[in-house]
Amino acid sequence: MSLYTSAEVFASSTLIENTDDLISSAHLLWNHADELSRCAHAYAQSAFFASQQMSSSYACPEHIYGISPAAAPLSEAARHCEQTALLLESYAAYLRDLADKLMRALHLYSHAEAQTSRWMQSLLATSSYVFPVQTGLGLAAVSAAEELSSGKASLAGFFGRHPREQQIYLDQLGNRLSNGGGVPGAAERLAKGAEELADVWQGNSLTVTPMPAVPLPAASTLSQSLTNLETLSSLKHGTISIQRYTRANGTHSWVVTIPGTDGQKDSPFGWPQNVDLMARSERARATADSQRAVLSAMQQAGIQPGEPVALVGHSQGGIIAASIASATQHPYTISHVVTAGSPIARHPIDTSKTWVTSVETDRELVSSLDGKDNPIREHWLTVRGRIRDSQPSASLQPTRVPNAKDTHELSHAMNYHTATFRDAKRLPSPELEAHETHFSELTEGRLDRNLAYECRMNKEPDSEHTHRTPENTGP
Repeated sequence: MSLYTSAEVFASSTLIENTDDLISSAHLLWNHADELSRCAHAYAQSAFFASQQMSSSYACPEHIYGISPAAAPLSEAARHCEQTALLLESYAAYLRDLADKLMRALHLYSHAEAQTSRWMQSLLATSSYVFPVQTGLGLAAVSAAEELSSGKASLAGFFGRHPREQQIYLDQLGNRLSNGGGVPGAAERLAKGAEELADVWQGNSLTVTPMPAVPLPAASTLSQSLTNLETLSSLKHGTISIQRYTRANGTHSWVVTIPGTDGQKDSPFGWPQNVDLMARSERARATADSQRAVLSAMQQAGIQPGEPVALVGHSQGGIIAASIASATQHPYTISHVVTAGSPIARHPIDTSKTWVTSVETDRELVSSLDGKDNPIREHWLTVRGRIRDSQPSASLQPTRVPNAKDTHELSHAMNYHTATFRDAKRLPSPELEAHETHFSELTEGRLDRNLAYECRMNKEPDSEHTHRTPENTGP
């Protein structure tokens, strides 16, 4: 089954207030593209008819292929008609793509949707708070009915429907559980129980051990950092990658790549740790075993205060990145955070010091678990992908998602996020280019250390094992 993603970029820039002329221009481009397609079809038909003729008649007029009919054989006429048809169709595709970029870059789809659905969202929020059980059952019934009628039904597809409504419902449910504290307040109340559960199941002894380097290439761009994250996610569970870059002047910068939740019994990247990481207070977040593991690996790698660090994480890995970036009780300089499918909207990241690039999709559920959209402010950019079962229309040019399943699934795997970011790169977004430049400048230099750490939990009495980084750590 072919799935497609169409990206929208949300950043701190103000929307253009008078967009009527730009909308008209986009529609004019689409109309011209349709005219060119009709001409291309006519020339293609001419080529077909010419190839069928048994006489010396000609299907294309003289001005099309530039030679005299008397001197041109029938095959030459057909060939020129075919070439003209292909050329016209390529021009039509270019105009459609240009119109698509113009509309999507202006956020018109999401802006119009927000205007028409605002009152429905307010009604849903009230209903979710006053009647949480009934509202939850109603949302489940609607999602189930839509999924069953899709022809590609699956349980994952059921959970991936109506992300906006899920987000509102979770926010109000969190308010009820925490007396107005939202999802972070509810997570704070549940954190202690989650820690006790994790201690019984996994133990509280954390081991962070150097292991043979993961062969990740230099992350010189945001796109490459996401590709590296996808590679890391497919390797042995509980593995952290740390790369050091050395500039010509001898200074260093670092990229720490963090995996998502794996659910393995001996891994600190388990399900209970997510609750700790989404809690309201820094103290509660700091107790998460997975965050302890990342900070231990950073310390062992030799990252020094003042050296710029980029944290790149998928799912729970992105929450860890946001938690460390918003924390005050560590010596590191977090210059850039890159997340894929991570609910981090409520983490108090100081974007005057740390740039944030978030990639989300609308069918993944996970990025909505904090009950809030990412903030739109300076140096915080969110790329959000709309996942569709097929190409929506001839006027849109989305990007195909590789390795998608035949039935509906949560669009939380890295293949969805990397495809969404590729699609966003096609948009003329100065904000996205600024984030690319910031990340590229951070990783400028030679990759001279490619480190990896295996993180494990056990029930031994030792609180935490530390290990010295091997001397031979080149890529």
